[in-house]
Order: sequence, then C-alpha cells, then structure tokens
Amino acid sequence: MQPRIQHRNWWAPPAGPTCASDNEAVFETWSDTSNLFPDAEEFANNDPPATLPAFGAANQLVPRACSDLPDYQPHYKLLDQASKSDDSFSEGAPLVDANGNYVRYEVLLNETLWDHVVDNDLQTAEGQNAAGEVTMPCGVDKASWSVIVKAAWKRLDVAAGDDASKFHVRTSAVYTPASNNSTGVESC
Repeated sequence: MQPRIQHRNWWAPPAGPTCASDNEAVFETWSDTSNLFPDAEEFANNDPPATLPAFGAANQLVPRACSDLPDYQPHYKLLDQASKSDDSFSEGAPLVDANGNYVRYEVLLNETLWDHVVDNDLQTAEGQNAAGEVTMPCGVDKASWSVIVKAAWKRLDVAAGDDASKFHVRTSAVYTPASNNSTGVESC
C-alpha cells in the first residue's frame, strides 16, 4: 500500500496563487523550531523569553543582531540553522552550494504538532523525561495531522548564473551566533 502524501507547498490564504510573483506557501506560515528551543545567546539580555511565542511565523523570535539592523523588516524569513543536525552523511557540517555560499535550514511545525509539543511540555528536557514514550498526533483529516517541514535555502547569486524564476524566493535575514562564527561575534 502506498502512503498518502499531502503536499504542504500549496499557497497560503488569503492571496492564493498568482502568476505575477512567487507566493507564500502554507508551510511558511508555520512556527520554526527555534521558537520552541530558543538559544539564550541570540537574545538581547542573554535570556530567552520567559514564555513561548504564540504559534505562527509572524511570532518568530528575532535575535538582537538582526532586530538591531537599520534595514531589518519583521516580515523577513529568519534563517539561523547552518547545518542539518540530524544528517549522518554530513555529520553536522555545513553544506556549501556550487557558488561557494552556505546553505541555511529551517525546521517548521504545523499548528497541530506545535500545540502537542507545548501542551505536553516536550520542548524541555524535564517534559520529555516525564513523558516517556512520545507519540505525535495523527488522524484521518488535515486538522489532526502532525507535520514537520525541513527546508533548505540557498543564497541566489545571479552573477554566478542562478535564475530566480526557477526558485521559491524569499527575502531573508541570515543569523550566525557568536559560537558558530569564526570572528567570535554574532552576525546577521
């Protein structure tokens, strides 16, 4: 029996698809896992927020290095993962594209999965230990499916021959924490 596959790159409402531009996909409205597991290094007073933000991309936590930029806009996609942490092939090493630019990643959760993690305190070691075996929600309708999307994003380099019309394109802020930066200083 073949598994049922539901594509998560359909266009986000209210706009729907247009031929005039690249459109926001539904998965882009979901929450990034960095909101569940905030890194204290990324925030202005070196403390992550006391409470988790509400579900949704519009509630993305933004590191001080990005929010302090004079041209930073809240609608920018925030990319802060430099490697696929669970990829045994790359062993956590960053991927470099054919043009010499690092590929960045994001891991997004739909609202069903986000709510399950938060409601069961699975974003903490204590909650995970207390839960024992963890089973994510699944069901027969879209509202009860747990969905994770892992997306890889590359910097488009038109001078090197990248054709933007062949990619799903977003303006992004790329964050690198001090601990992952060769300069020892965070950057965005």
